[in-house]
Amino acid sequence: QAFAGPVVTNATWAGTSGDWSDTTHWSTAKVPGKNNAVLLQGSDLTYTYDSLNSTINSLTMNGSGNTLSILGKTLTVTNGIVVSVGSNNQITVSNGTLNGGTYSNGGTLTLDKGSSLVTGAFDNSGGSLVLANGKNTATVTDFTMNSASSLQVNANSSLTSTGAFMGLDGSGTLSGSYLISGTFQYSGGGINTIGNSGDLSGVTLNGSGLITNGGGNNALSGLQMINSGLALEGGASLTTTGALANNGFLGASNGSLTTTGLTNSEGGIL
Repeated sequence: QAFAGPVVTNATWAGTSGDWSDTTHWSTAKVPGKNNAVLLQGSDLTYTYDSLNSTINSLTMNGSGNTLSILGKTLTVTNGIVVSVGSNNQITVSNGTLNGGTYSNGGTLTLDKGSSLVTGAFDNSGGSLVLANGKNTATVTDFTMNSASSLQVNANSSLTSTGAFMGLDGSGTLSGSYLISGTFQYSGGGINTIGNSGDLSGVTLNGSGLITNGGGNNALSGLQMINSGLALEGGASLTTTGALANNGFLGASNGSLTTTGLTNSEGGIL
């Protein structure tokens, strides 16, 4: 005999700003659990997550100008996290942890003061991801951003994408560390500044000024290693300082590379 799985029911926020643990704010009259799809809505509200360690089925933020604040706690979302595009909603994690199955970010997600994010595919289209002060970490499988996106990884913080890293006309500032072990691709726009060390595997730049610092060449001063390929095309320009090791393919077609310390390995192609 087949048994049906657990039934997922909605838990909708009601009323004004308040604490997550306050049962009067929930349509279910109890704190959401693993079989609840949580819906946060309203305008200019602050939801203070004060549960120690909770697991919910999914999380959706609608409305506008709302903030979910996670301070020193852990929230695990088994399935998707969705923050509506253009809503000016935000999730702030301070010295806490946010785990999710997938993440669709149309607002702002800020990790601060030693926080961590662990999720599957992270769609930052139309949203902002900020790894702010302290040693914050974000680990995702695939990362996507577009022309309405922004990405900032401050010093001592790290962003790790274990799959594809796709930025379509996106912009941002990377001044911390980063590890891309899948595909790191920008098809327009690009990162404004990368100012710290990291290993990039499979970097492809297409278009004029894809990685720029103001109107000139980009300041990719911390690029240390090319493990698979770096192609500069369509007028893209790249300037590096310090040692740069090429273990894969480095080429320029209608593009330019300026470097002061390039070492081409035995297997490297230039």
